[in-house]
Amino acid sequence: MSDPTHAKPAHADSHAAPTEVDHAGDMNLPMIATVMVVSFIVVAVAVIGTEAMFAMVENDELQTKSLAQPNQALIDLKSKQIKNIDSYRWVDAKAKTVAIPIDRAMELVLAERATAAAKAEAHADAVAATQASPE
Repeated sequence: MSDPTHAKPAHADSHAAPTEVDHAGDMNLPMIATVMVVSFIVVAVAVIGTEAMFAMVENDELQTKSLAQPNQALIDLKSKQIKNIDSYRWVDAKAKTVAIPIDRAMELVLAERATAAAKAEAHADAVAATQASPE
């Protein structure tokens, strides 16, 4: 029989060879993180590229469908407006109101302002001369 007084203490086997630990089931965290980052970058590039291609195709379609074809209503309106500002015409024949070309109207306004300024200057000179002369 074994004698309990001669039992080996627990620390007696501490000099024994360490047991092998199986690391085959451990996760490779750096590899997982790298795969996640690369996957995120690939998805982000795909989304941004798809968005850019969509914007480009949308712009091409807009050019083709609307901007490339002239709007006849706008062309007619612009032509009518140019005709109205570049010609003499009756606005109201009963009231004897006429429209004149815009260039001629600007010339008349400038001449009228110049005449009014000259009259105002002559009046100011006359007033100054009257006040300066002794009575």
